[in-house]
Amino acid sequence: MRREEGETGSSIPRHPRSPVVGPLEDDDLLLEILLRLPPQPSSLPRASAVCRQWRLLVTDPGFSRRFCRYHRRNLPIIGFYNRHLPDISFVPTLKGPDRIPPGRLSLQPQRDDQNFSTFGCRHGLVLVHVRDFEPLKHHILVWDPVTGEQHDPGIPLGIDTGNRFNGAVLRATGNFDHFQVVLIGNSDKRRAVASVYSSETGVWSNLVSTSTSLPLMDTTDPFSGWCFNGISFEPAVLVRNSLYWLLGAGSVGILEFDLERQSLAVIGLPVCVGAGSETGSNDRFSITQAEDGGLGFLSLSGFNAQLWKRKIKYDGIASWVMEKIIELDKLLKIPMDPNRNEHVIKVIGFAENNNAVFLYTKIGIVAFHLESLQFKKLPGSRSVAYYYPFESILLRLSPLPSSLPLASAVCTRWRRLISDPDFFRRFRLHHRPNPPLVGFFVADEVRRLLGFGSLMGAPNRFPTKRFNMKGKEGSQMLSCRHGLVLIFLGQGRP
Repeated sequence: MRREEGETGSSIPRHPRSPVVGPLEDDDLLLEILLRLPPQPSSLPRASAVCRQWRLLVTDPGFSRRFCRYHRRNLPIIGFYNRHLPDISFVPTLKGPDRIPPGRLSLQPQRDDQNFSTFGCRHGLVLVHVRDFEPLKHHILVWDPVTGEQHDPGIPLGIDTGNRFNGAVLRATGNFDHFQVVLIGNSDKRRAVASVYSSETGVWSNLVSTSTSLPLMDTTDPFSGWCFNGISFEPAVLVRNSLYWLLGAGSVGILEFDLERQSLAVIGLPVCVGAGSETGSNDRFSITQAEDGGLGFLSLSGFNAQLWKRKIKYDGIASWVMEKIIELDKLLKIPMDPNRNEHVIKVIGFAENNNAVFLYTKIGIVAFHLESLQFKKLPGSRSVAYYYPFESILLRLSPLPSSLPLASAVCTRWRRLISDPDFFRRFRLHHRPNPPLVGFFVADEVRRLLGFGSLMGAPNRFPTKRFNMKGKEGSQMLSCRHGLVLIFLGQGRP
């Protein structure tokens, strides 16, 4: 067939080429870029200040959920709580502009005869152990330091608070509305018990228990004289779908609670409790995460850190395997004094989302990341008390008119908190030094109208008639400040 002049060799119709769109003009691509911003407290507020397009994307409730979910395994350690204090005092670890004031995330007892301590922090929540002295009573609180919300789930029957007990709080993946609390205790010297509370149902589960007698321990355990001496004070470590606690002070055992099966089991440790540890102390050990995401364990011997992982053999039997040995004195560059015995390094905390241990050393308190082998010296006190790292993403809302309505659309819990009058007062007080300029008033003397003109675009733009006011003859606007307008009515007084 003869091709007509001007025809091309392709039967596909040609379309005019669309103009090239830059990466920052494509909302879908821009969302992926913003999603990868570091999860520091200042990241999203800074991004929202770039332009209106960025602000609309960042303040969208769907983006907030995706941002939290994307960084769930890489939460910043914004601070920690100290065990040996009568209250829940927050110690910030970040520098400006990400530094959170200490009093912002602290909790004080309401009475002089009351004492607070911490069972652990996870998913932005803190599980608080409350001890009343007059009369003597123990109970727990689930506390959200960011919103100030508290929940008292009570104590389930079968958990003896007269003996040592422990617990953990967590949220389900992607669920901002509900949480779970797991409490563990001991019914006698040979059994451990546990119960689970769900905020969705508001009830505790039936008790589950397991024997802690020696036959359940690994046959390879190097220490044969072990017996159960209660629950340890150290917080639980969440690994995959199980919570793990050390058993007792000076322990050689791990208590496992499987969240899916809701069952308890006991696991032996790979090292002897006497290997460099003080009597009745767990400051030379820590439950960790292995590099493959499974159960891991760290033990200190002098300046060496031994990292172990729990491995299942071909026959289905699990055992401990050493992954590596880290020479901490060389890595941390700890100065040595030959005239003094300074071989003291202690484990005083573990941040599970960062897989980092808090170590007490001669050079101060350091957060040591077990995978990257990087460390950061923490500011402040060199106390040997146990540290509870607070890993969270703080989504600081801007004071723009659309911020609270958009945030209230995220979930039921956010809507309930935002609609609380006390929160609204705190929100206005917090942003009082830097309120947004939403518009201006114009006095129309002919129509005796006080008209409003908006300076913002959608979704922060107010309708012009929203703030219009019909005045009387001789009335005059004098000033407006702090959300109030002063008007002279023309009758001798404003």
